Amino acid sequence: MIALLAPAAQAGANPIRIALFHTELERKAPGLLFRDIGKGSADILAAARRVAKVQAEVVVLLGIDFDAHNLALLRFSERISQFGGPDYPHVFSTRPNTGMPSGMDLDGDGRTGTPRDAQGYGRFSGQGGMGILSRFPFADAEIEDHSATLWTDLEWADLPRDANGLFPSEEIYKLQRLSTTGHWVIPVLIDAETTLRLGVFHATPPAFDGPEDRNGKRNADEIRFWSHYLDHTPQQNDPVIIGDANLDAERGKGILSAIRGLLSHPDLSDPFPKNPPTVDWTEIGLGQMRTDYILPSLHWQTINQGILWPEDATENESRHAVVWVDLIPNPAPMPAKLELSAANE
Repeated sequence: MIALLAPAAQAGANPIRIALFHTELERKAPGLLFRDIGKGSADILAAARRVAKVQAEVVVLLGIDFDAHNLALLRFSERISQFGGPDYPHVFSTRPNTGMPSGMDLDGDGRTGTPRDAQGYGRFSGQGGMGILSRFPFADAEIEDHSATLWTDLEWADLPRDANGLFPSEEIYKLQRLSTTGHWVIPVLIDAETTLRLGVFHATPPAFDGPEDRNGKRNADEIRFWSHYLDHTPQQNDPVIIGDANLDAERGKGILSAIRGLLSHPDLSDPFPKNPPTVDWTEIGLGQMRTDYILPSLHWQTINQGILWPEDATENESRHAVVWVDLIPNPAPMPAKLELSAANE
């Protein structure tokens, strides 16, 4: 396990430390997370303490419930500061697909209105969403939210099927979104000349389905989305991909070729090529796996990286490690990307 926590190294330019943490702080009803952050619940304090220890300039948080005014994110940011972490004057979140009612039987179990019938699994709208804390402002006018993209909008989609055709029916794919939680591209304005673009996502687990492999195929296509995005984006707009793919390239259930393809994409680098674990699912029989990824685009050079596990694992700690990297703009010229053409379509 990697647990380096040196100050951000100097390498000719001020490095930017970005971190990813799947907090597992989601609650069972709206408003409870905001309440518990205020009360200082043990799991809240443990998560805030770990984020503070990393001292990142930009933090992507997963498993944190959404509210319209970002009240939970703002209050959690205050908790981080109480443990000596940076002040984060800029926060971003938007409504995720988790818990968003569909009105249809999306999982084919003959019922409607269950958590599995939401656009992304959730007991209420916004459960287990995503958020960003940043020392730097966001370029709001340039934010891209692809969360409403329908699964069938992607001509390369691998849709689940059974003996009767599309599973559970063709009708649901008129509204079924690709993203379980969301796919965002968020530009962070580091200074007048430097923009850090983040491609943020949290894919569904490739499990809890049947022989049609609905969740496995959706997981794979949520990951493949980024490979296709990179293939059809001008070089200067390539984002750093950051999120929970819920898929390990070497072990576990799922379509492993999806994450392997992203890891080997020519427009990305992997700061952790030995594929270290980032989550400990020993208690549910899956062991340790790598599911949490930060994959810098070629605009950036990684000069330091680390994985921070809890010092004393308890029931109050997220099973996920905090993953972080220190980046500086890449001084080397970018390799030419193929011109976007019909051949790439």
